[in-house]
Amino acid sequence: MTPEPASAPCDAPPEGWYAWRVAARIDFLVNVLLNGAIAWWFYGAAERVAVAGAASMESMLVPMAFFLGTITSVFGWWNAIRERCAGHGTPPLADSAGWFGRALADGVAAGSSCMAGMWLVLRIVERIAPSATLPGWIAVTAIGAVAGALGYLFHGRAVVRGGRWRAIMV
Repeated sequence: MTPEPASAPCDAPPEGWYAWRVAARIDFLVNVLLNGAIAWWFYGAAERVAVAGAASMESMLVPMAFFLGTITSVFGWWNAIRERCAGHGTPPLADSAGWFGRALADGVAAGSSCMAGMWLVLRIVERIAPSATLPGWIAVTAIGAVAGALGYLFHGRAVVRGGRWRAIMV
């Protein structure tokens, strides 16, 4: 009788599987619902909403891009670190591993780049169609969809980054 081969130290799926199939999907739903509700509060009763310029969707999209990129990235790191501390990732981490500063720096960089990208896209839209408007319900739906997509991308990216992070243990 031959012995069974030793199992890997961690039988959990790789962090990429967890990032894109679990964590990012949950973040997608949270951001669609949360930002969609906020957009409904702002624009739900409006007949038409300007896309760019003063008193437009821009007033919600640009700050949302920064906060969404920052917060979902930090929570993505937290999800990855939590999984690794529980022994579900490789290499496992001690609970005392100092990850928050790195996660916050990564989150602020992600949020800043997302905000800059959103601002640029809205400047292009404003340049091409300066008086573009959308019906209120389409504006709400678009904001929810953009929030969900950004949440999915930034959260999944952060889970992968947090899953690959190498703690410096002293």
